[in-house]
Amino acid sequence: MSAQTTPITERQLDLITRAHCDAGGLIEPLLALKGGAKLKMIASLAQRGLIEQLDGQWRITGAAIVASMRLLARAA
Repeated sequence: MSAQTTPITERQLDLITRAHCDAGGLIEPLLALKGGAKLKMIASLAQRGLIEQLDGQWRITGAAIVASMRLLARAA
């Protein structure tokens, strides 16, 4: 599935936005989830191409930034 066919949830949008603005693109320091919920969130974002693992750390992709900007612009 791609970011275009599957909507980003409010929680995912918040995570992507905070990672972009406050954490240098890293998502794991911002994940307040534990265990299976954390893995499910990471898997969902990775499957959509919104995050990728680089040097052992999960980071948002350019596609995540574009998708979040579009959603934020629609909400304005």
